[in-house]
Parts: sequence; structure tokens; C-alpha cells
Amino acid sequence: MRKTSITIVLMAFSLAGFAGALFAQDAKEPAGAKQEPVIDMQVREAKGEVVVISRRSISLMTSRDAATGEETEILLPYDKTLVIEHKRSLSEIQSGDRVSIKYTEEVIDYGDKKESKVLAKVVTFLNPANQDSPYKKAREAAQQATTQQETAQQETEQQESLPLKGVKSDE
Repeated sequence: MRKTSITIVLMAFSLAGFAGALFAQDAKEPAGAKQEPVIDMQVREAKGEVVVISRRSISLMTSRDAATGEETEILLPYDKTLVIEHKRSLSEIQSGDRVSIKYTEEVIDYGDKKESKVLAKVVTFLNPANQDSPYKKAREAAQQATTQQETAQQETEQQESLPLKGVKSDE
């Protein structure tokens, strides 16, 4: 009888020890363990008028409310892997031209915070800027102002230039 009671007591202590270790391990995992981030990647498409093209991004106006004048604009960064369709290079696309841009949107969820990355992949030229485009008018006005400034600067330089001959003295 004494042997069975010792066995029962030893089994109870060992079972309690294992259960305690298991509960302690479960309690430690959520606090100390890093949660794997959840990555959600989607390919999207935006169509609209080009506002401006910089070295690293394209600004695209996707919608305009004629009554209120409100515009919705999206800024899409790009890298060297950008593919251009219907044009030879990105420099041939100008403000006001209609394009379609396929881009990837990657959302990384770390649990307590989310991080979003957007990258343009394909730019498809649809058609050139129409006459009503405010971006085409702004581009033409800027080009005209630049031309006028250059002309005025050239005229000023011609007026201020000194003759090559020296000044004659009376002596």
C-alpha cells in the first residue's frame, strides 16, 4: 500500500511539473515570440491624366469634379523595372496625357502596425492631352514664360555688351 501511495504521489508531482512547464511555455510565447508579418499583395490599375513625372514618381489625376473643381490625385513611385507601352520612353509622356498605370500595393501587417508599399510596374500611353486639359495649358504657359525669359535675357546681354575696341584717348 505504501508503495502505491508513493507511486501516486510521484506521478502527481511529475504531472504537475510537466503541466506547469507547458503552461509557462504557452504564457511566454505570446509575450516574447515575434509574430510573423502577414503580407497582402494586390495588383491594381489607375487611369487618368499625368500631372507631373519626376525622377522617381508619377503623379496621376484620376478623377475631377467639374462642379466643385475637386480632383483626386495619386502619387506612384517607380524604379528601373518600369515598363512603358506605346511610347519609347517615359520622357515622351507629358503633362495632360492620358495613361493607364498598373501598380502593386503590398500591405504588411505586423499585428500592432501596418506598412504599405506602392510601386508602379507598367505605364500604358492611351492618348495625348486634349485641348481642355488644365495640365496641358499650364505646360504651354510655362514653356511660353521660359521662352520669353530667354528672349529678354538675350536682349539684355546684347545691350550690355561692350565693344571690342578700346576707348580712344585724346592724348
